[in-house]
Amino acid sequence: MEQLSDTMNLAMAIHLTFCQRRLNIRHAELRKLTDVHSDLSHLMQLDLDAIVSLLTGEKDNRGDDFSDATLRIQSRAESLHQALHDRVRQREAIALARQSAHLAITPVLSGDPFFPEALHDLNTCPALLYVRGSRLPEMLATDPWVTVIGTRRPTVYGQKVTRKITTDLCQRGAVIVSGLARGIDTLAHQIALKSQGLTVGVIASGHDFDYPPENADLIAEMASQGVVLSEHPPGVPPVRQNFPARNRLLSGLSKAVAVMEAAQKSGTLITTTYAADQNREVFAVPGSILDLASAGCHQLIREGAHVLESADDILLLCGLERQISWLEPVKLPGVALKERELALILHVVRIQDLTMDEIVAEIPAPAHETIARVAVLELQGYLTQNRGRYALTELGDSSI
Repeated sequence: MEQLSDTMNLAMAIHLTFCQRRLNIRHAELRKLTDVHSDLSHLMQLDLDAIVSLLTGEKDNRGDDFSDATLRIQSRAESLHQALHDRVRQREAIALARQSAHLAITPVLSGDPFFPEALHDLNTCPALLYVRGSRLPEMLATDPWVTVIGTRRPTVYGQKVTRKITTDLCQRGAVIVSGLARGIDTLAHQIALKSQGLTVGVIASGHDFDYPPENADLIAEMASQGVVLSEHPPGVPPVRQNFPARNRLLSGLSKAVAVMEAAQKSGTLITTTYAADQNREVFAVPGSILDLASAGCHQLIREGAHVLESADDILLLCGLERQISWLEPVKLPGVALKERELALILHVVRIQDLTMDEIVAEIPAPAHETIARVAVLELQGYLTQNRGRYALTELGDSSI
């Protein structure tokens, strides 16, 4: 019986969302209903007069009963009331909810105490969210929420700073928000889960679509250990126009937006534009002036974003005291290398990413031996190579 109740609750949410979209009802207009009635069964049973009263609002209910505005609201209410009671559409929503029952999706209306309060600051705050995962109440009691985003094709440098800063944020109790996209987003979620931290993913489709497809396992793990949010009901695919709208939620959910790495024309900058409009703090990690992968971050800094060198830069702005230094390595379980020459290579590369020639020049050993040892370290997962330069992996960083 409980499963049936959950399915019917999801069906009512799906039906409400599709009514909103068919009638082109703005979020702010629908929230006049959902802010008051956070129980879907009560909302769906409202009669026409109650819908008219809620859409009108007390402030607007003092004028001429036959004004143009009143007549428009009356017509709007009648259309919504009729759509909500459309039996054919109701059955379609029930069928879709049953198909999605295995996903354990919970609809949360804007008036519900477990609806993220930060989103109420947005003019385009959705009237309801579709939630997977049971940890949202725990996360809503946690501060701060930080959105970690960046390029879908990060360099080794972008990956390293994401690991360091995200791990530090998790250790300090922050909730990591990101978009489950390729690249930095995926890495941020993975680090949060590995650190047993709190993380929220915001997707641009219904929960019955895994996008990108290669993140299917990550999305399932997020639904189990974290939270996945969407404003879209099941049945809505990840079409291009949904992503910019999704980005307003990425920035709106958090106190701060942290850009790890972004090129000049990165889609990441759409999120930071929303963040600026929403009065959220924007941080950007500086990179090499010779690397176009950091050009977008440098642009953000020129436009007033905070320079991000450590998690402390964010946490201090949120009122938390400095506890962990950027220079203190994060120690994860690893295996110490016994061979001195191998360990020396890792120490050299730890300072900065190096080419093979640069590594050979730093190591007091025959070149052919150093080249062989670098190959061993790469095969064993201690080093990674990108664009001809070698850098420590997470395993390599934890082993020295």
